[in-house]
Amino acid sequence: VRELVARTGSGASAAQPAEAAAAAEVVMTAVPWDALPDVVRSLGDLTGKILIDPTNPRIVGDDGLRDWAHDTSNAQIAQDLAPGARVVKAFNTMNWRTMVDPMATGGPVSVPVVGDDAEANAFVVELIDAIGLEPIELGPLRYARMVEGMYILWGNANTLERGFNYYLRPAQ
Repeated sequence: VRELVARTGSGASAAQPAEAAAAAEVVMTAVPWDALPDVVRSLGDLTGKILIDPTNPRIVGDDGLRDWAHDTSNAQIAQDLAPGARVVKAFNTMNWRTMVDPMATGGPVSVPVVGDDAEANAFVVELIDAIGLEPIELGPLRYARMVEGMYILWGNANTLERGFNYYLRPAQ
């Protein structure tokens, strides 16, 4: 880890998750979906912090296709566990390759953003734009389950060898 931190430069440092979260203004829970509750609990008080949730709860049926894992969203679970956090659902409708090189898709890629805090949403929108993706705000946090459903559709399309990337164009 020390070698990686040294190569990163720019004042980078390494810390245990709770220590890093305590010092951060923004926390991203890029963990397996079913680990989210334990991870959020382990991070301590997240009051006032932006918590970006990119997780996608899902189960896989006997036919190999994804389906809903529960009747709420992981973003709402995170909000319930950290009521003072400013939870934003984003980055869950694409794979890591698209995040690393958005232009490899051959065109723009939209990233849905939902959350209840306007300032937190604006921060995430700026972050998405800065890495070359196209943010699209879709409403309050209660819509997170619908955005998580977009992943279920995307994942199933890939399983069926009909993969795609999202690009939502503004209405004319």
